[in-house]
Amino acid sequence: MSKTSGALSIDHLRPAGKLRLAWLALFWEQLWPALWPLGFVLGLGLIVALFDLPTLLPGWLHVAALVLFVLALGGAGWLGFRRFRLPDELAARRRLENRSGVPHRPLTAFSDRPAGGLSPEAEALWQAHLARLRAELGRLRVGLPEAGLARHDPQGLRAAVLLLLVIGVAAAGGEAPERLRRAVLPSLSAGPAVPPALDVWITPPAYTGGAPIFLTGVAGKPDDIVAVPEGSTVLAQLQGASGKPELWVGELLSRFGEIDPGTFRVESKILVGDHLSVRLGGATLAE
Repeated sequence: MSKTSGALSIDHLRPAGKLRLAWLALFWEQLWPALWPLGFVLGLGLIVALFDLPTLLPGWLHVAALVLFVLALGGAGWLGFRRFRLPDELAARRRLENRSGVPHRPLTAFSDRPAGGLSPEAEALWQAHLARLRAELGRLRVGLPEAGLARHDPQGLRAAVLLLLVIGVAAAGGEAPERLRRAVLPSLSAGPAVPPALDVWITPPAYTGGAPIFLTGVAGKPDDIVAVPEGSTVLAQLQGASGKPELWVGELLSRFGEIDPGTFRVESKILVGDHLSVRLGGATLAE
């Protein structure tokens, strides 16, 4: 058997669509493992950012961490794609034949043609052979692509990264975009960071005749327990902060509004609960 210019075309049998699907399946099976190192490093970076860990670093160390992260991304991309090759038509044919479990490689055999002339008996045998191949072509199946990540990640690190990402997104909440911004834009201002200053006024209802209660101090230093009547008004002001501060009265949430750059204020009623706290970026500033 030999391939000649007079080889039979299989286009009229319409396997082209299945060949394209087989090529796409091969492409995915090679692309996903190549993306795994890059996705792993990127996932770790997102986890660190969502937990707001970069803000705990000095500015110069934050910059160094960003440089290392970019280098790690580049190295992971090179590691993943150094052996990546686009599949060719021959590979797509082989995959289609192998996944279908059909014998005698019908796609390849259809491109063959007997060398030289054929006797009537040989021509009859050849036509019978082609009829059998046509039947085999009808049984071709593409099959589902397989990522094969278990071979590249036997420890199952992808599951741990995905779980931490979900926890990070839940912990960041609405603060997630701001945390991502802070992670990629380090602060290079000199000197130690000054903690935000928090002032709280609690005004009892008018019928009590009670004087307003004034609480002040640096965030992170909670005040003593205070007794206030139900229906009191709480006014809180936070200075030197960034993000979206929150005031929690029991389970009731009130968001601060920014009145000046870095200065936030909120007012709420104390109707339920026995706990008052101010939170920023998922962390409790005072309570």
